[in-house]
Amino acid sequence: DLRFRTRAFFEYGYTSTRHIPHTIDQLSASLRTEVALHLYQDLITTVPFFRDCGKDFLTEVILRLKPQTLSPGDYLFEAGEFGDSMYFLIKGTVEMVL
Repeated sequence: DLRFRTRAFFEYGYTSTRHIPHTIDQLSASLRTEVALHLYQDLITTVPFFRDCGKDFLTEVILRLKPQTLSPGDYLFEAGEFGDSMYFLIKGTVEMVL
């Protein structure tokens, strides 16, 4: 069971990523902006708070995103934990248990 879950985690992450590689820092600022916006602008602008924000602001937000991949059945966080993050669901479903 553990072996299956571990393999499933890596396979799912590999096929479902929008990860911005660390080497993006080596690109020119304009190309880095273009790549980041291409990968995430559609996702960010679905949030009303970000919809009317400028390109420069969106780029800064996007460049600070940290991808996180979870396998089915994993917990994103548990009740009582301090919330200091915003999550964007790219693929899959989330169940909230109170």
